[in-house]
Parts: sequence; structure tokens; C-alpha cells
Amino acid sequence: FDNVLPNQALENYFCAVKQDDSNNAKFRIVELLQNLEMWQLGTDFLAKTSKTYYKTYYFIALQMVHFQKYKEAIALFTKASEMNPYFRAAKFHKAECLTQIQHFEEARSIYSSLLAFDMNNQLFKMSMIQLHQVIGDFSNYQLESNYVITAVDRYIH
Repeated sequence: FDNVLPNQALENYFCAVKQDDSNNAKFRIVELLQNLEMWQLGTDFLAKTSKTYYKTYYFIALQMVHFQKYKEAIALFTKASEMNPYFRAAKFHKAECLTQIQHFEEARSIYSSLLAFDMNNQLFKMSMIQLHQVIGDFSNYQLESNYVITAVDRYIH
């Protein structure tokens, strides 16, 4: 496989996944296409997925985020969350979109609920800290600064 060109690798992947015609197989293709920034092909694949599955709405929402259509993405992330209330990724990305359109309190509420569920999730913590900085809430500045310094230190060492 060392001499395989990217287009050949993609075609081989599509062929392998076509044998498994499930929604999950289609989502693996869409995820790959999104990572390769092949957004239109991702949209085409999503059109073939079931609208009764929460991940369909999630991946379409990610497409909307890429095109900076945050309000549409929020509605789709909401739909995915309603269909699967335990799907935290949809809630997290919804909070990111809410931050983008300056609905800070709603974003804070979502981050708080995510942190209440998983207090050790570094992505959730860092996102909340960034939100606090954006809105100028420095009430926990010392604690949050120490957390960031510790996280960076762990990453470096």
C-alpha cells in the first residue's frame, strides 16, 4: 500500500465500504470525505443515508458548520440530540455554533451540562474557559489559568 495514490486509496475504501451498505458505513465515508475537505461528495453521500438516524443530522450539521451556516447547524445538532440524548458530540458542536452567533448564555448552559456529565473531559473544560474569555467572565480566572497551564505542561512533557 506504500505506492497507492490517494485517489486509488479512496476508491479502494469506497469499494470495501460498499460491501457493508449500512448507515455506519456511509458515515465512515462521509467522515473521510470531510477530513479530506471533499465537502460536496460528503453532501452527496449524506443524501443517501436514513433520515431516521441521529448521525445523519449530525454529519449534515458538520457540513453546515464548514460553510458557516451556524443557525442551520444548530437546528440539525438539536435534532440529532433529540433523537439520541446521550450523543454529546452534537451538544458540544451546538454550543460551539451558539458561541459563533453570540448566544453565549445558551452555549454556557450546554457546556455546563456536558461538564456535569463528564467533569474530566479536557475539550469541554477548555471550551468553557474559552467562552469565559470571549464574554469577559474572569471570575474563575486563577483556577482556569492553572488548569490551562497544567494541561499545556502535560501535553509538552
